[in-house]
Amino acid sequence: MRRRSGWFRLHCAVLGLSVLAACATPEGPISTTATPEPGMAYLSVEFAKTTPLNVALAIQPEGRQLTHFLPFEGPAAPDDATPRTVTLKLPPGRYRVAYWQPYFNRVSDGLPSRPLSNEVLARPFELRAGEVIHLGSFGVWQRQQARLPNQPALLRFDPKPITQAEAKTRFATAFPMLAAQPLRCRLCTDTEGTGRGLQSIIDLVTDPLPGLVPIPPPTR
Repeated sequence: MRRRSGWFRLHCAVLGLSVLAACATPEGPISTTATPEPGMAYLSVEFAKTTPLNVALAIQPEGRQLTHFLPFEGPAAPDDATPRTVTLKLPPGRYRVAYWQPYFNRVSDGLPSRPLSNEVLARPFELRAGEVIHLGSFGVWQRQQARLPNQPALLRFDPKPITQAEAKTRFATAFPMLAAQPLRCRLCTDTEGTGRGLQSIIDLVTDPLPGLVPIPPPTR
């Protein structure tokens, strides 16, 4: 049985019986060996993470009290590490990236969510059956090292330049059984209307998170 996230259990516990049916829907990322499922669509993103903190993009369908999380998880990697690709399987419909959520072990860890100020990424989009929407490539890193788990560091969440052809090739490499699915990229350098989102690279930088303890640079 698939393990549900801590967020899933907490959210469904407080929403009430009227939306329990909706709470049965969210699932985690698909396997790299997943095959196309008739009537479903796919939402994908590429990321490289140089911090031990995790980050998730909150994906919400229009008109429903439901949130899917597209997680950037795993150990910290070197700056030149090969990016990883993560994909959700979703019903067709209109969606938006509502916010991004830093966390340690679970989305429900209690760290404050962060709003999106990148106007391209924040625009609602249509997911069509049988297709892949690729959100783009991102880097996640921290400015300062956290001293304790409850004292998070300043994070940066930056879009990285990637073309639609590169996005499709990397997606096909990560998910070979889905390689034939048509793919559209949201934040690629050659996507119409993307320029503002890529040029303003600091649009997604956080404010200092509550509880931050500044760590002075090491002395030599």
